[in-house]
Amino acid sequence: MSHITIIEIVISLALIYFILSNAIIGVVETLNKQLKTRGKFLVKSLNKVLNDPLNKNWADLVYTHPLIDGLKKDFKSPPSYIPSNLFSAAFVDVITKEGKVVEVDSTNPGNVVISEHFKHNDLFGNFCEGLKTLNPSDFKTMISTIISDDQNSEELKISIANWYDSYMDRASGWFKWKMKKWAFYIAIPVTLFFNIDSIAIIDTLWHSDETRLKMVYDAAYVEWIDQNEKTAAWNGDTIEMQNDSITKPDFKELVKTLDTIPNFLSYYKLPFGWPAKTELGKGEISTFSYITTLMGRITFIQFLGWLITILALSLGAPFWFETMNTFINIRNAGKKPQTEQEKNKKA
Repeated sequence: MSHITIIEIVISLALIYFILSNAIIGVVETLNKQLKTRGKFLVKSLNKVLNDPLNKNWADLVYTHPLIDGLKKDFKSPPSYIPSNLFSAAFVDVITKEGKVVEVDSTNPGNVVISEHFKHNDLFGNFCEGLKTLNPSDFKTMISTIISDDQNSEELKISIANWYDSYMDRASGWFKWKMKKWAFYIAIPVTLFFNIDSIAIIDTLWHSDETRLKMVYDAAYVEWIDQNEKTAAWNGDTIEMQNDSITKPDFKELVKTLDTIPNFLSYYKLPFGWPAKTELGKGEISTFSYITTLMGRITFIQFLGWLITILALSLGAPFWFETMNTFINIRNAGKKPQTEQEKNKKA
């Protein structure tokens, strides 16, 4: 076998893992939507940094602020995303109110007048006044450091927004790592249910030039469409571009997402699935006997093939998409030059 054949096998495997990972992304996204994971994770992340035991839980106050409360879909659904400008405005308003001065006028008997006002005429001064009223804490020190160089309200809001964006970048990394773990856990039952054995698939690709070349052609098609359309999804017998990842709105669509797997594998006639009961003996056999027989047929090589599949799928669709494109370019010795028509189209 030449090195070109090995590269073609890698491209074919990358296409397989890319499509299967997209199906798993569909499952993860469905679970995220039903469980409101993103919104809950955002609440947890903000509570982690804004809960000040020596003063107040500023995260709760920010979430009840009209600017943020208006982002909720319903009472039980916290927003999955808060723009930095809205967070900054709400946060500044919450802290500023801490510096409000309350005066009680009881000079006239039987007539008590309660009035509220701020000490300064500008927002920046009132925010600093509100910050001063807080008990010494790590939170107070953090905010004081963030705004230490600010001179006016505009700089104040920008500093808070920049800090929020920086923190959200870290929180986004934590969330992605959590989703990678979800993908790993989902890949286990998917791999076992469909019996996706990577070693058996590699053996098929190694011996079937027709299957391998067909997959390389389709992988190149996916890469070409990504360069022109920036989308990728499997639909029936062709690869059709839709979104960066397959996302489904509810559990009814979840079945369609999982249907992607057998449709895709059977299209290329790849080895997957379990033998029917009738294939294990004469006539029908009991479910218990069927499972027992299957368990007895599992070999170490098959178990290793499952493990490879599970680990590969946990890497995610973006990883395999980049791998696929890299090896397509290696196989083609670089991308072909653009035609004048393509250059004019981009211009």
